[in-house]
Amino acid sequence: MKKFFEVFDTLNLPKDIESLLTDTFVTRVTITRDRKLIRIHILSSHLIDKRTVYALEKAIKEQLFGRKEITVRIAEEFHLSAQYNPRTLYDLYRDSILLEMKNYDIVLYNMLTRGKLSWTADDTLSLTVPESNLYKTAAKKPAAKKSTAGKKAASGKTAAKADEKKPAAKKTAAKRTPAKKTAAKKSTEEKTKE
Repeated sequence: MKKFFEVFDTLNLPKDIESLLTDTFVTRVTITRDRKLIRIHILSSHLIDKRTVYALEKAIKEQLFGRKEITVRIAEEFHLSAQYNPRTLYDLYRDSILLEMKNYDIVLYNMLTRGKLSWTADDTLSLTVPESNLYKTAAKKPAAKKSTAGKKAASGKTAAKADEKKPAAKKTAAKRTPAKKTAAKKSTEEKTKE
């Protein structure tokens, strides 16, 4: 783990962004095999607005990679003081969460902005959305990719409940999986005996 400007010492940034990164660390840098995506993992002891993160991605791409066909993504992680709980964090970071959600999945973004949010406890967020086939489909869709907003919410122990039937459906699917494996195992054992 190195300080941000030890890794990116030639990067020229506006003073406001530079000041936010003085105590930020780079924990890992990865690149895909096809060299089309570089992911930079950073750790900060304070919140960094998502617009700032996007501006930083753009600056790294332009200044370090020029015209090369490569995408730069920053995965931020925050180690915050105990004064933050999921509720206070959401209130402070709401605009960044919505911006990231809008770029991740527009239907989920619409659910968040049009739905009714209510805190049932300091660590549990409930989301009530209007009846809609589009929203039902989005709620049932498996999470193929996980946004950093989702990771932040998970690490902050924030739970969003879109509808009450979703957890039961997950339990049912989980119960079916071992049964299929057992049936396949028995089938294989029977073939082996023959």
